[in-house]
Amino acid sequence: MSLNRFLGFRFLFHRHHSALFYFLSLLSVALIALSLMAFLSIQAILSGFEEDLRDKVLGMNPHLRIMLSDQDSFESLEAKLNQDKNVLALQRVILGEALLKLPQAKASQGVQLMAFAQDPRRFTSSLRFSALLDFAWEDLKSKENQLPSLVIGEELVKEMGLIETVDQELDLIYPFGQLGPTGSLEPIKKTFAWRSNFTSGYFDADSRWVLLNLSEAKALLGDFARRELWVFLKDSNQALAFAKKWPGLQIKPWQEEHSRLFSALSLERWGARLLLVLLLALGVLTLMNVNFLLVLERRLEITLLKALGLSVSKIKLLFSQMALFLGSVGGLVGLVGAWLFCTWIQSTPFALPQAYYVEKIPVHWRWDHGLLAFVFLIFLCFLSARLPAKRSIELSIHE
Repeated sequence: MSLNRFLGFRFLFHRHHSALFYFLSLLSVALIALSLMAFLSIQAILSGFEEDLRDKVLGMNPHLRIMLSDQDSFESLEAKLNQDKNVLALQRVILGEALLKLPQAKASQGVQLMAFAQDPRRFTSSLRFSALLDFAWEDLKSKENQLPSLVIGEELVKEMGLIETVDQELDLIYPFGQLGPTGSLEPIKKTFAWRSNFTSGYFDADSRWVLLNLSEAKALLGDFARRELWVFLKDSNQALAFAKKWPGLQIKPWQEEHSRLFSALSLERWGARLLLVLLLALGVLTLMNVNFLLVLERRLEITLLKALGLSVSKIKLLFSQMALFLGSVGGLVGLVGAWLFCTWIQSTPFALPQAYYVEKIPVHWRWDHGLLAFVFLIFLCFLSARLPAKRSIELSIHE
């Protein structure tokens, strides 16, 4: 064992320290451990929530939306986009708004119509149908002596108080449909069979969307239908770069479409980081006070060591080693404690309020973030020893 290390342990674990020294030492280690544990745990939970939300948003939305004008055609646009090697799949979509009601009921509910050419379950793993009877997407089309079918979000079913039965009839009403004999707009009403519910984990979709086949939406909305081509890429993070390659199109990447939401989440994470770093700084300041108290209690030994020839650099290293030892103990306890806490959170289901719309607390633990925070903590502990070391150097044998 080196002389500096021996002296450091001797100074820290001397039997004749004051009670205040022991209290401040334990307090600094506890504050560092708790603040680092809170920092890493909260960051892991916030990262988990952000990733869970992003998966749900991308689960029911495309990587890019291309809005078509009246002159554009699906066929020509698909032919161009399919030449790009980054394109994974394309989906024709018609959007609109309508009123949904039971035929015998007076009250109606405003809904968002989402009409797809292909089964949307092909493009997402989060969309699930709770069908009473198995069916293919093409079965939603109207057939001879058979009504067309639709699929309703689970939250919308609860809000309207509907009871699922086989092929229950529902009316879709588009209020601005066609001109009547007097020149006024008359609504278009079409009756559908309720084929299934769907759930996606994305509340906005589950509470507002009604899914139907593309041809049925064309018949209901007519010229008022909004046409979009949904683009799914092999890598969703390349959406912005992909959009820049097609400047002539009205294209919106998912990052721009949901920029406010993810900016708010990012701001929340940075706010939590700032608060927890301040808590971590409090533990480091307490550690600095421990070193100052050590200088005060051991000033005689320090001056004697200087008189015996211990260099200034050795004295600085002595206090740095003591600060790093206490900081490392607190940091390791906090790092391991945060990992154990996150592991426990992941393996233990909690009954969360329905407003969060998640089955369990999402946690994304990353060891690289944990080790980076630990290294930053060690650096702060090293800095905390500079002032006490400077004060110890200024001591003279006469004091």
